[in-house]
Amino acid sequence: MKKALQLALLLSALACLLPITTASAGISPAVLNGIAVGLPPSGQATVPASCFLAGNQCALDEVRISRASAGPLGDTPPPDAAPTLDVGCDDLGIVIVHIWGHNALGEWSAWETFLMVQDNFDACDGGASPIDAPVLEVIVGLSYSPSGQSSDWQVHASDFVAAYALPNGGSAWFSFSPDPADSTFTLSCSNAGQTISRRIYIHDSEGSLPAFTETYLTLFDPYGLCNTGSGGQSFPTYNGLVYTLPAEQQIVLSASDFAPCCDGRAYAFSADPADSLMMVGCDELDGGLLQMAIDVFGFEPDGSYSAATTYVILQDLQERCGQGAFTPPNDDVCNAIAIPVASAHCPLLGTNAGATAQPGEPSPPAGDCTAVDAWCDGQPAEQSVWYSFEAPSSGSVAIRAGYFNTQLAVWEADNCQDITAGGAILAAANDDSSDNGIGEAALSLSCLIPGKAYYIQVDGYAGAAGAFSLTVEDAGLSCLIAGSSPECTSQGSASEASGHQGWRHIYGQELGLVASIAEMGNPLGAIEAAYQTNEGGIRTDGAGQPYLDRNWAISAEQQPAAGPVRLRLYFSEAEFLALQSAAGDIESPASLFLTRVPEGSCGPYAEGGELYEQRASGPFNEQGYYADFEIPGFSSFYLNGSAGLVSGAGPEAVAAPFRLFPNPTGASAWVEVVLNNGGPVQARVFNLQGVVVAQQQYWAPAGKSRLQLPLDGLPPGWYSVDVKTGAQAWKTSLLRLP
Repeated sequence: MKKALQLALLLSALACLLPITTASAGISPAVLNGIAVGLPPSGQATVPASCFLAGNQCALDEVRISRASAGPLGDTPPPDAAPTLDVGCDDLGIVIVHIWGHNALGEWSAWETFLMVQDNFDACDGGASPIDAPVLEVIVGLSYSPSGQSSDWQVHASDFVAAYALPNGGSAWFSFSPDPADSTFTLSCSNAGQTISRRIYIHDSEGSLPAFTETYLTLFDPYGLCNTGSGGQSFPTYNGLVYTLPAEQQIVLSASDFAPCCDGRAYAFSADPADSLMMVGCDELDGGLLQMAIDVFGFEPDGSYSAATTYVILQDLQERCGQGAFTPPNDDVCNAIAIPVASAHCPLLGTNAGATAQPGEPSPPAGDCTAVDAWCDGQPAEQSVWYSFEAPSSGSVAIRAGYFNTQLAVWEADNCQDITAGGAILAAANDDSSDNGIGEAALSLSCLIPGKAYYIQVDGYAGAAGAFSLTVEDAGLSCLIAGSSPECTSQGSASEASGHQGWRHIYGQELGLVASIAEMGNPLGAIEAAYQTNEGGIRTDGAGQPYLDRNWAISAEQQPAAGPVRLRLYFSEAEFLALQSAAGDIESPASLFLTRVPEGSCGPYAEGGELYEQRASGPFNEQGYYADFEIPGFSSFYLNGSAGLVSGAGPEAVAAPFRLFPNPTGASAWVEVVLNNGGPVQARVFNLQGVVVAQQQYWAPAGKSRLQLPLDGLPPGWYSVDVKTGAQAWKTSLLRLP
């Protein structure tokens, strides 16, 4: 019997009854300042660590409990820390415990609180008994606010319950006496200023012996709201919460942390509903501890309120304040913290206090404060920190950085080094969301590449710094590929800031995506794009080689002058499968090449062109694909296999396969070509002004050859490479690294 009872306690007690909703929970985890447990007739009980949690519970992925020990705490729990703690007759009275919480960043934090062990069955004096009885754990103290609507009101026994275990299963209910019907207690304005002891009884549907655990409640009315007729209804708060100082050396308290239930009220620390947050840190501590009385205001929908008095304890058990100035671990973009895209609201705690801007770190252009592609303080990045996420299958996310006047930017890059080397592309940015009065930044993004890594930059407006909450959720927004268009359908993109380093999406009919262009420092001005889809059999060039049943023609006010631009083209799954079935050398979208016809127009392929290797490709929004290229200018575009498109008149043939690698590169690069005939090969390197700055002559046989191209003496930057032999010619761009 005893063994079975202990197992039942362990299993059922793990379901703690602290009904914090994620919608109202604060950013900082906290623990209750005390839980009371009544020993059952067996004289033994099991207490789960998780039952002490309040505040932002979802910020922790593991919780342990251990008995407090002398000496300083380390950065990890002691060996005896476990998810539960067993207590018995040797523990009657107060047991000081440490609660250990592990967060998503891999850090452990510790809180010191207590467990009050009671022997209400006299099991420790009269000896253990095999009689079945529930085990009840209750919150040590609730503080109630007065009711402005009446002189007395009801409180419920269930308000105090933290956890319970039923030895024989079934259902449980709670009361203030041995009578199960006595589930409420009348509190009145005459009780203001009093501390009232109460017993909380537990009963079960299986006929077990009732058990009780003692606790207390308080009522304060410092604002004279009781029975005024204009105040709000009474509500309970925890009579004290314990916070611990994190490595960031500051923490944000939320007034909603102190409300044990989800009653729909808004909570604040004053009569101003906007005053819902409080930031505290090392400056407020005295000897490593802060103990402070606070008032919590609860607001009704009509704006009326009541107020409860409670207190907060802030501890520095791990001596964070003595560790010197704090620098966030994700100050550098290559140390960006990877965070999952969640389907539910669970904020991550971060800070930009002590952060710096890196050399070469990008920042969004100046613009309107509520814009989705700009910051409005007129400043570059100042105290920024970095996170990364992998775009979900929907290609859309919703991001919010809360708790002070934050700024957000989302960047796309092939790797973290590209962020500070000029290769980042802005996906979106925001300074102030339109639904918040303190300047919190928020974004909803769509048309992201599923599975691709993106980088989040969090900064503060005009150099503001502090702790913030960060949420990244799947927004579930659609981004469709433009549908069929047998006629060349022209679309436009308004002129934007000169050289804007962000994606400019061009949409077709019914807001379908046609193409995306990143200027990469080139002031292109207005952009116009047209596209056409082929409804008949797969199209072929003059040599019978098939190409995709979708083609594009794009023009800009100004052609690129500062280097190549990025072009992302979108096409349907059906179009790709038709091309794949007709072409023997196309196994996947990664096999596609781009034919650019500089003087071409929208319509089927006619003649001429240059062949470009793709940067990337893959699925897009579960309905098609994308292919990404780097191009020197705009024109008409076709997607085809590696052999290139030809008109049938030899000199106009598109070049055979060509590759320049590595790219970017250092002192040299390799040129790989497939020659129709053996002979001399000339390679020339041009700067952005069109001046030849390097050239090399080779002789190569027919077939594939690999030729080394020296780049000694060239300064870092963008260059154009031109390779020719007979009727074959290739062009591409090259980035020379320092």
